[in-house]
Amino acid sequence: MIKILSTTPGRGFRGIFHQNIFKTIACVCVFIASMSTGFSQNRALSFNGTSNYVSTAAYPVPSSGDFTVELWVYATASGPRYFISQGQSGSAFFIGINASGNIVLGDTWSTSIPMPLNEWTHLSVVRSGTNGTLYLNGVQRATTASYSIGSGGTAFYIGKQYGANTDYASGSIDEVRVWNTARTATQVKDGMYGTVASGTANLRAYYKLNEGTGTTANNNSTSPDVTASSEGTLQNGTTWLASSPVQGKENGLHFDGTDDHIKTPTSTDYESTDATIECWVRTETLSGNACILGYRSVNTRYSFHMNATTIGMWNGSAYKTISRSFTPGQWYHLAFVITASATTIYVNGTSIGTTGNVRSNVTGVEFFIGVAMSNTLSIMEPFKGAMDDIRVWNVARTATQIQNNMLADLTGTETNLVRYWNFNQGTPGGNNTGLSKAIDFTSKNGHGQLNNFTLNGNSSNWISHSTATLNPPPVITSFTPASANAGTTINISGNNFNTTAGNNTVYFGSTKAVVTSSTTTSLKVTAPQGSIYKPISVTNTSYGLTGVSAVPFIATFSGGGGSPAFSSAVNFTSNTNPQGVAIGDIDGDGKADMVVANTDGSNISIYRNIHSSGAVTTSSFAAKTDFTTLASPIAIALDDADGDGKKDIVVLNAGTGALSIFRNTSTSGNIVLGTRVDFALGASGRSIAQATSTETAAPRSSPAQMVACMYILTLQLQEPLQTVPLAAPLHFIQAAANSMLPRRTLTA
Repeated sequence: MIKILSTTPGRGFRGIFHQNIFKTIACVCVFIASMSTGFSQNRALSFNGTSNYVSTAAYPVPSSGDFTVELWVYATASGPRYFISQGQSGSAFFIGINASGNIVLGDTWSTSIPMPLNEWTHLSVVRSGTNGTLYLNGVQRATTASYSIGSGGTAFYIGKQYGANTDYASGSIDEVRVWNTARTATQVKDGMYGTVASGTANLRAYYKLNEGTGTTANNNSTSPDVTASSEGTLQNGTTWLASSPVQGKENGLHFDGTDDHIKTPTSTDYESTDATIECWVRTETLSGNACILGYRSVNTRYSFHMNATTIGMWNGSAYKTISRSFTPGQWYHLAFVITASATTIYVNGTSIGTTGNVRSNVTGVEFFIGVAMSNTLSIMEPFKGAMDDIRVWNVARTATQIQNNMLADLTGTETNLVRYWNFNQGTPGGNNTGLSKAIDFTSKNGHGQLNNFTLNGNSSNWISHSTATLNPPPVITSFTPASANAGTTINISGNNFNTTAGNNTVYFGSTKAVVTSSTTTSLKVTAPQGSIYKPISVTNTSYGLTGVSAVPFIATFSGGGGSPAFSSAVNFTSNTNPQGVAIGDIDGDGKADMVVANTDGSNISIYRNIHSSGAVTTSSFAAKTDFTTLASPIAIALDDADGDGKKDIVVLNAGTGALSIFRNTSTSGNIVLGTRVDFALGASGRSIAQATSTETAAPRSSPAQMVACMYILTLQLQEPLQTVPLAAPLHFIQAAANSMLPRRTLTA
């Protein structure tokens, strides 16, 4: 039997009153990663070294004035070989390899820079006035003060020397661009990967080489500076590559856990008194204390390691760890803040403590990513999983700086940033053979060499991952008025709201409100009739992300003075032995419905609220609708587990030691629940406590994540409260859909 006591009109309160006194454990926002992995196919041309080339009738490289010519080359044989050319003997322009294996840039400039073989290399030559500069993978490698080319002669070729010369390219070529301006070092590096807009000013010729079929290589430039009649013709059976890794994507890098690693040269940039190192990691099964990265080889300044339950630092003499569980397959942002007196570790922007040891004073070693090196330079403790967006700063970054920038792409020019490997290279999961440099996008040009990577397939290769497209959750900073009657307009201030009012779902406790207007920083809503003393939540349904206010809304009720009084109870028939009751708006009509757990009936009942105003009667709720549970349901909670703006129903089943979720698919006036999903607990709880994660980078995307959070709290709160320390933040991370996180004891 369910009883409702309605307050007597005119005696202090009016309408249905539900008071819930509770203690807030945590009240924060959570969010989900939103990624796109789609991309158009990138191709290239293959040259056999004996007869293949592309001819044009144009002269896009200017004989006078400034210019920049750039291209990607995968060279498979030493010289003499020529990748592009234009002109005639004595004053010709070309980029190629001479008989000594060094890069040559025309009849007037030969360098002593060796041409890398069997790997993709970006070459760029810039003339400014009479000065020439060669960039190799975005790094300046050679200069000359007297660089000139002549006019006339043979038109522009790709894959062959000018005229009747038979020095052909051997390998592959992609992304050939000719500019009639001197590009800066920053422009050269920033433009290496991906494509440029066809209409970009000063772009005289642009051969993307993406056609894939036929015998024409189009000049894709539509700039006013484009060279006329410059389409290329494939000669002597020149073939298209099925794919080319030369493209910029939101990528990460997968390590196989055996020997994959990145090596970068020694540098004093890693030896500052204070430092901060940041990275994103996604673990798989980790063996031992897998090394994420470190400045160590023969000796050690620092290296950072992790396994499934700890993360720590080795300084050459001591290894100190902090307990922290990591779920395989989940991305985490890590930050290591190093000072002379302490090393603090952040996970997803939240400090988890200090390691208890500090860096050593070792200098002159090498920086490795993905493995530790022993003092005999053998591989130890390889990392299995993926990494992305590695940053090295020569200062101790603050918590605010870490939190504000961990989701943002950097430019590489930020103050105190000395290394930035964003891994936005290659075709995710494709054939990236030869793309074996991790480009550092700072001016330091500390490129890393990939070692032992397969670079083909979904492991030991470039993979799809984006940090910049992680969407931030709504944040509620305040609301006014703080207390009001139902029907009052409430102004909610904050950030990350949806600009379409209908894409924001707002609840006062568990009762849905009507959103009348919205901007990214403010919402106007109408306090619903079923408002109670609970926080306000906002769900941006475009992303399935929810933010919760730090303080409850105070519902007030009109009426005369005097002492509160209640009319006689109104009884509603239930099933056998009702134990748990939850009140909330199930069908989104702004009215508080009732959900009852019938312990002996092994079911729950939903009573839909059809009341309008005045005293509660037996007609205030529609006939109950029953849903089968596991044995002995005893407690109920309502929360939006999947971020769709509807309150799902979570049931604790005492008889089986399991939690069940009923996904809410109701519409206004129509109660509909999805198929029940069950989660084994391994013990029998008595109540459910809800909390959201304190980690701003923790995705909330599945019922399993919410259940895991509830599950832990439910079991532990059966103990005396004083045995559960809650002084430090507690962290709960998403489990895979339809799965459970391992149970953990709550500790500080």
